Amino acid sequence: MPVTSKRYGKQKQHYVPEVYLKQFADKFGYFYKANIEHVIKFKKKTVKAVNTGQVCYMPDYYDVAEGDLASVPRVGDSKYLETHGFPYETNLNNCLEVFKRRKNYILKNELSILIEAYLSIKQRNRYIREKFLGNRTMMEKLLDNALQDTLTHPFVNYYVKERNFDINSFYKNFKLEHLNNPRREELAHKELLMTSALRFSSAKQEASNNILCFEFYVLEAGEKDFFLVTDNPGFTLKEIDSKFHTLNTDFKDFHLIVVPLNSKQTLIIDGKVRNPKYLINPLRRIEYVNVSSELVWEINRGLVFVINSDIFCENEVYLKSFITSQEFSRSSPT
Repeated sequence: MPVTSKRYGKQKQHYVPEVYLKQFADKFGYFYKANIEHVIKFKKKTVKAVNTGQVCYMPDYYDVAEGDLASVPRVGDSKYLETHGFPYETNLNNCLEVFKRRKNYILKNELSILIEAYLSIKQRNRYIREKFLGNRTMMEKLLDNALQDTLTHPFVNYYVKERNFDINSFYKNFKLEHLNNPRREELAHKELLMTSALRFSSAKQEASNNILCFEFYVLEAGEKDFFLVTDNPGFTLKEIDSKFHTLNTDFKDFHLIVVPLNSKQTLIIDGKVRNPKYLINPLRRIEYVNVSSELVWEINRGLVFVINSDIFCENEVYLKSFITSQEFSRSSPT
């Protein structure tokens, strides 16, 4: 249920779903937070206890007004994205419980929900809005793609033909206004989310089908180790010019995709071997692998390269150890 902030009179809308964040918290929904920007810039290496409801949200983050979006010229419900945009959240906890209970198999539809959730978390994250869509050329490309995706929808196609609606002229004018709008990053991001929510775009489904064709396994941390989670969870490891690079996303050509599941488990999607038969198999076997403290540490370190600012851990001591012992550095994520 959406939460309204009494202080601002606005609605708290999470860009990382709270049902996912709770996998890394205690039974009361609390974990520990460190701000990596403070650690890097100000050497402020402190952590504090917070509730999952207090982090990874922005007021009215998904709200849209009439005329904001080309994909929906008339939006009747300003809260549509918040209330209808992420239906997987209802079933995500049950899917994650499969791994917590260390079941040997997972249903294909459960794995599909998990992959859809991960792709959506990346798509809806403020990392995309603030750091990716600030590129004008990239934003122009996304707007053009949104138009093409919209035109492929049967209802839109029918409407354009029946009403003799000049959608290209409409979109050209809209695009110019959009690119010159001081809210352009916000609006481009909402356009992307809305076309995805209304199934005008097939890009996310294509990425999901591709990922489902690869092998996967679950890494498990020891008693004293913990997998961390950030305000932009997970990352992709990709080989470029014989060197491995940590990227925010790449779902077509990757070495590994790393998806934290909970404090003790991380999902690894192995991009080396692709088997399309996995798309039709109703069950997938789960392999669990115990890993060293060093590997847990390296995976946690990879998260920092694509973080917004905050990193979380169920265990206060481990998080303090991580931020005080680690020299943080940044890549230029894509």
